[in-house]
Amino acid sequence: ILEPTLYRHLNLLGLDLHRRSSRLLQTLHDRPALISQIVTYYGPVFPPEWAEKSPNYLPWTLDLSEDARWSVGLAVFQKAVNIRDLHFTGYYNWINASVWAHHRKAVDDMVLDRLVIHVPGGNVDLVSLLRNQPELTRLELLRGGDEWVNLEKTDIPKLKSLSATLETAALIVPGRPVSAINLLPSLVGDRLDEGLLQCLNMSTRPIRQFEMHLCSLYREDLVRDQLQTLARSLPAIEDLTIHVGGRISGQLLLLEIPAFGSISSLTLLDANLLYAPPSTIFDERSPTAKANSLPPNDSDNTDSWADLETQLKQRCPNLTSLVHTACRSSTRGTLGFDGAWANIEW
Repeated sequence: ILEPTLYRHLNLLGLDLHRRSSRLLQTLHDRPALISQIVTYYGPVFPPEWAEKSPNYLPWTLDLSEDARWSVGLAVFQKAVNIRDLHFTGYYNWINASVWAHHRKAVDDMVLDRLVIHVPGGNVDLVSLLRNQPELTRLELLRGGDEWVNLEKTDIPKLKSLSATLETAALIVPGRPVSAINLLPSLVGDRLDEGLLQCLNMSTRPIRQFEMHLCSLYREDLVRDQLQTLARSLPAIEDLTIHVGGRISGQLLLLEIPAFGSISSLTLLDANLLYAPPSTIFDERSPTAKANSLPPNDSDNTDSWADLETQLKQRCPNLTSLVHTACRSSTRGTLGFDGAWANIEW
């Protein structure tokens, strides 16, 4: 009785589980009654052999359609009509390449609520793919492209949450009920383009939830500029998550976060507090700075985070939550996916 429920949420993002995905798909192929149980699938469109050590392994010389794994996977996905949350891993252009036409048709037949797209190359027709997903509410685009100019107003009309670069988000959000945005890092520049941010205000709903990665972390002036630009452009933000990837000045946060007048929740990921003398920030803008300054601190000093939270709540009347995670290393963090589902061991 319990076995079918184990197949509802399949998350194969871990390397070891990714290697075992061939066995999983073969099991589903041999027991087709289980396929209809799948609601979430995060895993390879083309499962690797055990000897293929990387999830991004790409057999350039292999004729995929002649491989048994290709046929087994296709047979499974064609029957997996109840999938609502999909992320095909591996660098295969399953959206446009002719060898994947049947897999693409299988996806078109799904009624998706969430879709994660990560495919190589620039010649990818994402617009026609999304045109067949009118029920989609959450979209994660780990690539961008100018093809979004061809998106019709009637496409993905229920979209509520978007993960994309600012350039891509500015093309997708207008006219759709997007209220949550995860802004992925862009290679265009260090500063947030205020004109592009204003395009996000063309959503049919206010942007309440916003997630971003800090650029030029050790250029405090640029970090300050990013926060100021964001607060001016999207004043309705209530839930703000910042991927810091290093140290950040608590004093800077005390100055800039109150500009988000509606903020109720602030999350700082991969972050350590950096003590900065009041004269470097406060003195130029606040006569009471020294009295309100934070003591020297580091990620092991919980009192410093507690002090920051206390002072932020004094300045932000709606703030109820400050959450932080310590910086893991001196290098910048990268966006990852939440492995919140139970994994099946194979």
